[in-house]
Amino acid sequence: MRVLHSYSDSYPERQKETWAFVSKLRSLGFQVTSRLCDGQNGYNDFVAEFWDKGEDLIILEMDMVPTMKDFYELMNCPETHCRFPYRSGSTPIAIMRSTKAKLFGEMYGLGFVKISAYAQHITPLETWYRRNNWFTLDRAIGGALAQSLGDYHFHERFVKHNHPYDWKGPRQTIKGVILIAEVVANRRFQPTVLAKNIFGDYYGQRLVMIVKMNGFWSKKKD
Repeated sequence: MRVLHSYSDSYPERQKETWAFVSKLRSLGFQVTSRLCDGQNGYNDFVAEFWDKGEDLIILEMDMVPTMKDFYELMNCPETHCRFPYRSGSTPIAIMRSTKAKLFGEMYGLGFVKISAYAQHITPLETWYRRNNWFTLDRAIGGALAQSLGDYHFHERFVKHNHPYDWKGPRQTIKGVILIAEVVANRRFQPTVLAKNIFGDYYGQRLVMIVKMNGFWSKKKD
């Protein structure tokens, strides 16, 4: 098993606890590869370099701070691919997809995930490798694995995430619209309830209105 620790040269204060956790893993004898993932394709190439080399991978992003309990649980999980949820500011993120995600939603994110050697082997590199950056790699890998094996196994305990976001700005509103549209397309959640639980009552309702106005789903579904 190998831990892939991706980091950047931005926001070093947000990464201190993650580096401390990486040092702890190394002191316990775990194999951790840290890589500065800069440029448009740096993160993409980092994961691709170790893909399908016959070992389980745990991906740990630069501002994630799991506990050793979280780590051992992920490492020892018998499922082929699994992940922990985390929060971005006040927003819960369900990493990748899961039928067990409930109101956390089917959001993507590679913050703290395990992808077994078997999962990698039956999901060829070419099914997800393209020009992906920090914001698109999670969707590419998550979609490819979902096609091969179905939804990720979901560990319900939240992992600490040192990355606050303001979900009230226009950029986040656009992301929210895309998210809710994706969730609804999967037809497993009530969009209004989901949006309010993720974004809060006021902004959740606004996102639902925007998506409905653009015809992403029928009113019968909500």
